[in-house]
Amino acid sequence: MAREVRGTAETRLVQADLPKVHLRHGIETWKAGRVAESLGHFRLARTMGARHPHLHYWLALALQALGRRGDAERETRALLDRDPRDVLGLVMRDRLAAEAAKTAPKAPRIAFHMNRPFHYPIFKPLFDLLAAEHRVLLTFEPGELVPFAPQVVVICDAQGANVRKLLPGATVVNVMHGVSPGKSLTKSADPEDYYCIASEAVAERFLAAGRVPAEHLWITGHLETDALFRPDAATLPINLEPGRKVVLYAPTFNPGMSSVPVLRERMGALMRGARDDVTIITRPHPDIIERKPDWLAWFRAAAGDDPHFHLMEDFSTTLAPYMLAADVMVSDASNAAFQFLALDRPIVLIDNLDAELAGGAHEPDSLEWTWRDMGDDVSDVSKLAAAIDRSLKRPRRGARKRRSYAKKLFGKFTDGKAAERIAARIQAL
Repeated sequence: MAREVRGTAETRLVQADLPKVHLRHGIETWKAGRVAESLGHFRLARTMGARHPHLHYWLALALQALGRRGDAERETRALLDRDPRDVLGLVMRDRLAAEAAKTAPKAPRIAFHMNRPFHYPIFKPLFDLLAAEHRVLLTFEPGELVPFAPQVVVICDAQGANVRKLLPGATVVNVMHGVSPGKSLTKSADPEDYYCIASEAVAERFLAAGRVPAEHLWITGHLETDALFRPDAATLPINLEPGRKVVLYAPTFNPGMSSVPVLRERMGALMRGARDDVTIITRPHPDIIERKPDWLAWFRAAAGDDPHFHLMEDFSTTLAPYMLAADVMVSDASNAAFQFLALDRPIVLIDNLDAELAGGAHEPDSLEWTWRDMGDDVSDVSKLAAAIDRSLKRPRRGARKRRSYAKKLFGKFTDGKAAERIAARIQAL
């Protein structure tokens, strides 16, 4: 309860804090497993005027856990009415739909655990396939994993060790969120997990790290690139003016590898140059959006009032639809550039590599550092617009090298059916 205070102004201040206090207590009690108690706090938060949009999400979680699916669906609809691309709302929508499907009670249980919002669109195709025949859970909340007791947990990041502590008897399948896994994953990989990888060349990187046995590497194709090989599966969430050239800017976040610190708020002007027919789309790395407010401010300043500079900050889709719309990609050492090889379109790489500043991400024999010739490598950003202009005028320039690298990276699986192969592997466990 709020403490007793004297003075009207202080009383109003304490009362204004009460909705936030009840929301916080609701989340704490929900995570402690006291679901009915948490629902009471969430309702009080709403009654007292809480306006946080994700109050709908927490209410939906509590109501679903208490078996009140209809009420949970109403909260989810309210959240998606506010923002149709809200990831928490989309997760709840998919969870509730899977629950309503009434899968056979003895069907194997498969949990999808996300620890970042951008994991959702990566999981979505695989989740939909497995939800048709299995009991599935799609969750950000580790506390839901133990009571669900899944036989298989699907992840796409490096949280496998933590998942295994919670569920020592479960099989962990990592579908990964980069087509070329970095040192942080290959070196920390758990030999008991299974890894879904794009090709034999990627398998060699894992085997070189010496931690994962070959039988735990599933060469399935890369889940995120399915939509690039099956373009009918991706829908662009924005409308673009016909007849304009589209440049996709997809930078990474590490200061020793990223182009953002050299472009800053001038990124639009430095990419467009003298051309007046260029539309720029950028969806920065999630770490930039979530954890680098100063960098994100540069993106917002670059967008400003420019109707042809589209800054995408939501995580409801992968980069695939933006890639499919792009005539050329501008990147640096982002894994997105390797995915873009699937389309055999021009790539311009801004070279701001600094081994010392990159720290633990510096891996001299990695693709980020050795495949610089897969695109037009630019170290002087005053020449960036000219490099983009060359790429737009001569899109076949460098195509032979791109195709060579794409063949190594994607191998034989370029049919856009990685999700089906991964689903089949999971079902065979």
